[in-house]
Amino acid sequence: MSHLNRSCSSFEATSLALSVPVLAYHKIDGGFELGINSISPDAFDRQMRFLAENGYTAISVNRLIQAVDSLSRQKKNEDGHSLPSSQLPRSSTSRLKQEDIDRTPYLVSSGESNCGRRDGLNLPPKSIVITFDDGYEDFYTSANPILTNYGMTATVFVLAGYIGKSNTWDVRLRLRRSRHLTDRQIQTLFGKGIGIASHGMYHRFLTRCSNENRMIELWESKEILENLLHHPVYSFSYPYGCENAIVAEQAKSAGYRIAFGLNPNKSIAWESIYRYPRIAVYRCDTLSTFKAKLGLRGKHRFKLECLKNRVINRFAYLNRLRR
Repeated sequence: MSHLNRSCSSFEATSLALSVPVLAYHKIDGGFELGINSISPDAFDRQMRFLAENGYTAISVNRLIQAVDSLSRQKKNEDGHSLPSSQLPRSSTSRLKQEDIDRTPYLVSSGESNCGRRDGLNLPPKSIVITFDDGYEDFYTSANPILTNYGMTATVFVLAGYIGKSNTWDVRLRLRRSRHLTDRQIQTLFGKGIGIASHGMYHRFLTRCSNENRMIELWESKEILENLLHHPVYSFSYPYGCENAIVAEQAKSAGYRIAFGLNPNKSIAWESIYRYPRIAVYRCDTLSTFKAKLGLRGKHRFKLECLKNRVINRFAYLNRLRR
């Protein structure tokens, strides 16, 4: 086999190993809203029940990072060279004390058994990542109790500039504003095992704002959350899912080890680590379309759901009118 063929074979294997579905939610709130980012607690309960009853295990974003690094080490041993990794020099991790960095939980304990795990990556066979953008208070009051009931976990991407405030950054499509999580609620969730990560400061379009504002969104939000949690923050979610190669490189430079967009795709390549695709769940989704988003209704239905996600996400660009 030629060197080219070996490379292609390795790439296909790594893409397959990284194909962990990542769901993106926003609000879990039954109140009236013209937008479709908010779903009812009953609908969310049905979705989580389906995952639990069908053998899915929700893993944290930090555990996904662990799998990425583990796979990179495996390929280095097999091929004699290292694939791109999310690993960053420790000097790039904000101003935390070294002992705080050493205690970070993104690596699974070396004593944890790999029995029944996929590809030796410490991942359950039906792993899924559940994420929430914006950090609304209803995650604390509505979503987390449901997750706990089904033994699920999630990662919340918090807007550091709106902690404890109303969502004045959003186009007003409802009669009342939504509240964001308070600092105490964030600390409580983190203490119970919920992942806390950054969604920036003020929900800006990072591809359109100045380089200075991008640095504020990426760096300042990270530092605020790390100071609040006394723990490193390694993941970022791009507001509106809006990113490009320049923004992705700046996210890496800021010390993040993975960053998420909203451009759904079933196959994950190495160059996607800082543009990691997710598929969003909306008010209009039924249990059938939810299954399709997981790839359980065939590739054509999955592609249709991906297209629907891209179209719906474009409506979020109405917020540009407020800039």
